Amino acid sequence: MFPGIIGKKHVGPESVYPFDFAETEENNGILQVGRNITHMKLLVRKFLQQQNSMQSVAFVAFLLSQQNHNYLICCYFLLLLLSFYYHYDNYFSS
Repeated sequence: MFPGIIGKKHVGPESVYPFDFAETEENNGILQVGRNITHMKLLVRKFLQQQNSMQSVAFVAFLLSQQNHNYLICCYFLLLLLSFYYHYDNYFSS
């Protein structure tokens, strides 16, 4: 299994929740990794390229306040992610 996390890291400690791929506020600017969907999309691409056809799971955690969830941005990002996964899967399976 190849676990990854992108965005706000809501879990710890590292010894209990280890990630093979971690792009969080611990090694990036929090606004880049938690709110910039273009940057987050590139990090998802990087994760998919590194997972080398192993079973994998990626947690993508946005930095949004509880009162200001912007569902359109979340839906847009999920659509981009699904679109990229579809094209990625078709590219490598042919």
